[in-house]
Amino acid sequence: MSDIKKRIAAVKARRFGGFVSLPLRATKRWAEKQIAKGMDPKLIADIVKGQEELAAMKFFESDPDSYAALDRAKKCFETTDTETLALLMAEILFGKTERGRSRGTKTWTEQEYLNLADAAGMLWKKNPKLSDARIATLLSKTEAFKKYSAEVLRQRMKEAKRAAWDYLQDMAIEEAD
Repeated sequence: MSDIKKRIAAVKARRFGGFVSLPLRATKRWAEKQIAKGMDPKLIADIVKGQEELAAMKFFESDPDSYAALDRAKKCFETTDTETLALLMAEILFGKTERGRSRGTKTWTEQEYLNLADAAGMLWKKNPKLSDARIATLLSKTEAFKKYSAEVLRQRMKEAKRAAWDYLQDMAIEEAD
């Protein structure tokens, strides 16, 4: 999120130059100095407000890069409506998000589960007293499973056992036919 905040600050500074890009404290300090010099506070407020209005009016007019970015965003989201695009971007940047990895982004195939069950079965044949955690630790050091941590393998062990059980049942049904 900090990268987004840096980009927002950079865009604000580029788009809204002058008083608006200054932090609120700096603007207040400038206004206090002008009041101390005898400048009318109402005039200072009008200057600041005028700068904000001027910056708002020139928001997209003066920069063709903004239009190009807008066109790329519309193409990416497959929309021609600017309001819809704004809503989508606001939802992406500031919408409520869930913690952790999105569901379905890291799935194992049935074959991968069967491979894990097969490798675990070989270790259980050698020593039937090994726990799932110990099996996972040993497997994480092998060439076939070195890209997975022991914790991931331990968590996948239950599904691997189910996949092996389903496979054995299917084989038994096929042999019975």
